[in-house]
Amino acid sequence: MITRWMRKGPVHCWVIKQIDETTSRLHLCESGQLETQLSRKETESQLARGEYRGGLRIGDTGIVLNSELFGAQVPWPALLLGEIYQAHWQGRTWEVSRVPHAATLLGLGGSAGLRMPARRLARLAKYRGRHTCA
Repeated sequence: MITRWMRKGPVHCWVIKQIDETTSRLHLCESGQLETQLSRKETESQLARGEYRGGLRIGDTGIVLNSELFGAQVPWPALLLGEIYQAHWQGRTWEVSRVPHAATLLGLGGSAGLRMPARRLARLAKYRGRHTCA
């Protein structure tokens, strides 16, 4: 309760391994938490500008990876999971491919991405409490 009041909780984001502009495809890892000593306000500001550099924890693991290993970190409200295998981000609709957790930890590229099962996408969207994009 105190952490909520003081807003000291972790800053959450979507972690994108690779962005393919030509095919409009995002290779989505999972949601992540930023690990930093910066203030929450400064961290959120850097994240919104796409300038965050630092530690990043993906999923439920305790492993902290460097944000430089990934194509982008996107604030949760900025990327909306829509219909099956689709997301809405930066005014565009993107096809979503899931990067397996093991590939993320091993540093493999987004080409190792798999299609995220529809049930998994639905659970992620429900978990985030986001509306689907039109």
